[in-house]
Amino acid sequence: MLFIWRVPHLGLMFYGAGKNRGFDRGLGMNGVDGVLSMMLMIVGLAAWVNGIAAHVLLVRMDKSHPNVLRRVGIQNVDWWFACLRGVFALAMTQQGLSVPARTRWVLRGVVATYAVLIVYGIVTMLRL
Repeated sequence: MLFIWRVPHLGLMFYGAGKNRGFDRGLGMNGVDGVLSMMLMIVGLAAWVNGIAAHVLLVRMDKSHPNVLRRVGIQNVDWWFACLRGVFALAMTQQGLSVPARTRWVLRGVVATYAVLIVYGIVTMLRL
């Protein structure tokens, strides 16, 4: 039985017949669509890794130094708007100088990831 499966965002095509299945990496990405799709995948992967690291850091800070988080407006590490605003404050303002530099860089990565995803969403909507 012959089957063909395409993954347009990655430009991949899987094909096969019976037990002898093949794999073909066709470069089916055309122009801007392919670049934006690959950017979204890379940023999405970075968002997962960075988001997990930031969550672990914030939970540890909530246990060890809750006053630092309360000062920037983070009551719970729940990733709602108040938490995101506090992450931005810790990463980008003078209020975050009390946290270690590595923690600030991880939080800056979260802020940058959200910024890139918002820009990608706006570009995608404008192209419709």
